[in-house]
Amino acid sequence: MARKIRFPLEMSDGAKVRDIEELKNHFSLESMLGYLANGKLITWLKDRYHDDIVQQILALDNTSPDYRRDFCGIFGIEYMEEENEAEKYAKRLALLKEYTDNDEYLDVIDFIAFSQEELYDLLDEEDIDTVYLCGTSFSIPLGRENMTYIGINQPTVVIHNATADSLNEKHIFFENVAMQNDTLSQNIRNEIPSLPQKENISTPPQKEIITEDKDTSYGEYCQSYVGIMLPVQERINAQKLYESLSLQMPNIHYHIDDDIRDLRESIRESGIIGMAKNFPAISS
Repeated sequence: MARKIRFPLEMSDGAKVRDIEELKNHFSLESMLGYLANGKLITWLKDRYHDDIVQQILALDNTSPDYRRDFCGIFGIEYMEEENEAEKYAKRLALLKEYTDNDEYLDVIDFIAFSQEELYDLLDEEDIDTVYLCGTSFSIPLGRENMTYIGINQPTVVIHNATADSLNEKHIFFENVAMQNDTLSQNIRNEIPSLPQKENISTPPQKEIITEDKDTSYGEYCQSYVGIMLPVQERINAQKLYESLSLQMPNIHYHIDDDIRDLRESIRESGIIGMAKNFPAISS
C-alpha cells in the first residue's frame, strides 16, 4: 500500500510544523485562520487523526465576537487582545518622536507612512491626496494620480520609468524628499504648504509676491536645491520672514540658486588662487 504523504504547515515565523506540538510551539493565529479558510488546516488535522479538534473547530460560530479567542482555546493557546486605537496611536507617536519633535505633525499622524506597506495602505484610501513619508526609502507608484508626498525626515523616493513631465501630468508632487533620479528634481513643488489638518488635507495655495524686476514668489525660492534640504518648519519660517520683508522692501528678490551662480561666476572671473577649477561652467 502506498504511503500517504503528509504536508507541513508553514507558520509566520517560517517554521514548517508537522505535528500538533510543533504547531502549538509556533502557533500563528493569522496563518492558522488562512489555512482554515483554504481547507488545508482541516486536511492537516485529519491526516494526523485529530478528528476531535476538527469537530471543535467546525462547531465554532464564526460570527461570534469571541471566535478568534475560542479558536485559540481549542489549541490551548492564550488569545492576545488586538491593540486598541489608543495603543496604536501611542506607538505611532513614539515612532514619530524618533524623527522629529515638531508638534505640527501630530494633526496628520494618521496620514504618515513609516513603511512601504503603510504607504500602500494609505493610497488605498480614495479620499487622501497628501501622504507624509517618514523613513529611509519609499517606492512611489505612478498608478495613483493627484497626490502630494511630503517628507518628514527627507527620505529617498524611488520612481521607476518616470520623468518630471510625466509626474506633472499625473499631478504627483513632492516636498522635502531626496530624489533618486536627479532629473526628477524639476518636479519639486513650487510652494511649501502649511501642514494641513486631518479634516482638510488638501494643500492650500500660496501667496504670490510681485517685484518690480519680474514676477516671483516664495515658491521660486523653494525650487532651490539647497532650500529643499531644509526641514519643513525652517522653510515655513523662512517664507514668513521673506513675505514680511517684501512688504517693507518691495524690490527684494532672493533666490539662493541665483546667489550661488553669481558667487561662482565672481570666483571664476577673479581666478582666486586656482579656486575656479573647482567650479564647472554654469549654463544660464
